[in-house]
Amino acid sequence: MTRRILGALGLALLFAVPAARAETIALVGGTIHPVSGPVIGTGTIVMSSGRILSIREGTDAPQDIKVYDVSGLHVYPGMIDAATTLGLTEVDSVPGTRDDRESGNLNPNLRVKVAINPDSELIPVARANGVLTVLTYPAGGTIAGRSVVWNLDGWTWEDFTVLDDAALHVNWPAMVSTPSPWGPPKSDEEVEKEREERLAVIEDAFADARAYRVAREAMANGGAFHPEDVRWEAVLPVLRGERPVFVHADEVSQIEAALDFAAENDLRIVIVGGRDAPRVADRLAAENVAVILGRTT
Repeated sequence: MTRRILGALGLALLFAVPAARAETIALVGGTIHPVSGPVIGTGTIVMSSGRILSIREGTDAPQDIKVYDVSGLHVYPGMIDAATTLGLTEVDSVPGTRDDRESGNLNPNLRVKVAINPDSELIPVARANGVLTVLTYPAGGTIAGRSVVWNLDGWTWEDFTVLDDAALHVNWPAMVSTPSPWGPPKSDEEVEKEREERLAVIEDAFADARAYRVAREAMANGGAFHPEDVRWEAVLPVLRGERPVFVHADEVSQIEAALDFAAENDLRIVIVGGRDAPRVADRLAAENVAVILGRTT
């Protein structure tokens, strides 16, 4: 068992290489655990530039490529953390090491990728545990900013970026009063006021972004000049359906309100957290809305 674990760990570290490395290699003789399908007792994996080209039974490898004998070892695919603040936070209790949020409620133009610390001590820990790719998102405010998908290997954000501006992140407000471990409970009136204020931020932001798009398109067709606004420029890919909105919501009432808002505004959304998602699973499935589940504790 120890050899199996160390073998998988060693391969995870060995092949967490930058995708830019244009080299074709073969892993021959190992026990292969595909993402789908049965385990291959003795097989061969051929990879090029960090991408898997083929997985087959047996030990035959193409000619003229570098071959690694992994007999007796187990080969697993790298895991993906689809929602994390890795690279933005180091020690939660030390504010100076946290760069996962900006002040204010409205920051759609925030770009996470340029804030990631590639020298974070947490990156090699994640890699050693088999996590090779992550989506890092901003956590603060109501409209928090844009996330990035990146490989846990690289000197700069240009090196490690897989998908730039992966999604726009929205923290949906609590719809009902719930006890908080961080302070005295809020009254129903306080919760309602805060909810309405934050909902207004979301609704006004998307309304302003749509108006901005109309004005800029009119200018492009010879209409009056309208200055560029980086906030609404960041929302345009979402309005065009090119990028999803990741809505952070746990309670049934939050999830249902977010689904209603998405339907009214023709947005493609993904629920992040989703503690109560099983309770609205039928609607989520019917509307083809994916869920990224949060921690289990």
